Amino acid sequence: MSNIFKTITSTLKNEEPSENEINEIPSYVFCRWLSGSPYFLQLANIFNRFSDIPIVNQFYTIKNYNKYTLKQKVKFIPYPKGSSEKEEKDLEYISKYYKCSLERAREYLEFISDSELNRLRNAYAED
Repeated sequence: MSNIFKTITSTLKNEEPSENEINEIPSYVFCRWLSGSPYFLQLANIFNRFSDIPIVNQFYTIKNYNKYTLKQKVKFIPYPKGSSEKEEKDLEYISKYYKCSLERAREYLEFISDSELNRLRNAYAED
């Protein structure tokens, strides 16, 4: 398996990947990458709407579109930051205290004051 991000970024360069390398690109990842630029956002929406367009055609559409425009750059997809261990513990404490799911506790975490959070930490840390 080739590096799909290297293949994707070759749309902005003069490199020519093989058709097999292009076919390995998931359409969702390609459209997600395109959405990093306001110039390609409409094309990403079109590709999402008409998902039966083969990835090879999507790839060469962007390559040719970029050749005749201002050579726009696309930002890379940022990796989501992992939550800290302390935050996970806080979510568990909130979930126990309010008897709710961890998903709901994540929402509560945004609104709970620091003093209330410290009180929960002290109450449940000894368990």
